[in-house]
Amino acid sequence: MLAKIRNHVRGNVVGYLALLLALSGTAYAVDGPLAGRDTVGSADIIDQEVKAADIGNGEVRRDEIAAEAVKSEEIGNGEVTSADVLDGSLTGADVAFSSLTGADVASNSLTGGDIDESSLTLGCSEGTVKGFAEVPGKGSFSSDFQLVQNSYNCVGEVVVARRAAEGLYWVDFVGNPSNLGVGSVDYSSRSGAEDDFVTVHSETVDGNRFFIVQVHDADDGDLDDDRFTLMAL
Repeated sequence: MLAKIRNHVRGNVVGYLALLLALSGTAYAVDGPLAGRDTVGSADIIDQEVKAADIGNGEVRRDEIAAEAVKSEEIGNGEVTSADVLDGSLTGADVAFSSLTGADVASNSLTGGDIDESSLTLGCSEGTVKGFAEVPGKGSFSSDFQLVQNSYNCVGEVVVARRAAEGLYWVDFVGNPSNLGVGSVDYSSRSGAEDDFVTVHSETVDGNRFFIVQVHDADDGDLDDDRFTLMAL
């Protein structure tokens, strides 16, 4: 009987040893035992073997991320909000061209220094000045239409004028819808012009609307050449 027991134990010694180790609660790695909790270090983990599923939600913190390691493709669209951006850290180069609209600008936050005056237009709506021209009226002014340099046209086109006769000028605000004009003499153009005055009416010729401007000498009412300003309303 004892011989059978000895033979049984001898033949199953490896199995009994494994059972003993399992019941003892001691775990063994391939190259040796793990001493207990918190004993696995970075060197014990094979590179690239820790997956997203192995990390709990919210467990990776800022201190655990290498500087400049997070790229734009790793951030979801719409995930970065104003609270995530350091005040004063954004510059014009960080904003896409033409991406900002009036709704993105706080009311009354822009001043004259923020606006390019050449980009402003008054428009051609009713009640606004649709154009103006400072015409240097004089005897040598061309009888052919020429560009008026100091001028404005609400449709973005040029303003041209010609001298039809002494004191008589035609002014064309090209493409402008206005048919009402008001003029005045530039009294600094010559001595004695203080009382001179301008009359204006519009006329359509071959489908084009012109302002006919007459500059009058206040002393005798005759037409005279003077510098004048015309406004299209």
